[in-house]
Amino acid sequence: MLTGDEIGKPRTPSELREFIARVTEWALADEDETDEGILKQGVYKRYVDEVLPLNVFADLEYSDDYLIQPVKGNQGYDANVLNLSGELVERVKITVSHDGMASIADAQLLVERGFGNASQFGDSSTQVEQLKPHIRAAAVKKSLADYSDCVLVIVADLVFLPPELRANQDAAIEDVADELRALSFKAKRVRLLVPPDRIIAIAG
Repeated sequence: MLTGDEIGKPRTPSELREFIARVTEWALADEDETDEGILKQGVYKRYVDEVLPLNVFADLEYSDDYLIQPVKGNQGYDANVLNLSGELVERVKITVSHDGMASIADAQLLVERGFGNASQFGDSSTQVEQLKPHIRAAAVKKSLADYSDCVLVIVADLVFLPPELRANQDAAIEDVADELRALSFKAKRVRLLVPPDRIIAIAG
């Protein structure tokens, strides 16, 4: 069973990636755990909303000379980045931009019938256009807060597509990034994370 204490252990990006793989294996071996993960119930809400995107970001942003420590609570950040001596280097705030109601409904369908809303799987640029208002809303909200001691990571919660279906995504997501660059943020750095393999600099 996944626990908050297990989530909060400091790990190198490689170790965090291995931890995610182990949790995926545990969850898929137990139907109740799988359903909790899909529905973001209990500790899985924090795991899905914060730790999974943190894993992608850490894998792209940091080497194994750093430790990533997810932090629970309302302290204004979601993870500490430490050096190998355990000293604080910087903090990370994760915010996932998605259509919350649609995501909840899709998760319910997935648990009940084994597949979700097929309309989510379409042209990659259409996906970005559908998500754009949610990315913008998340960014505007965060631009009003003070994250001066954090790296602010805005996650574009796109459905993962194979490369041949992502042909138009790069151009569409760059348009979104340009809109975000017009905002003023109080943050150490601001990055737009486009899973599974892209980080776009917004500020800093």
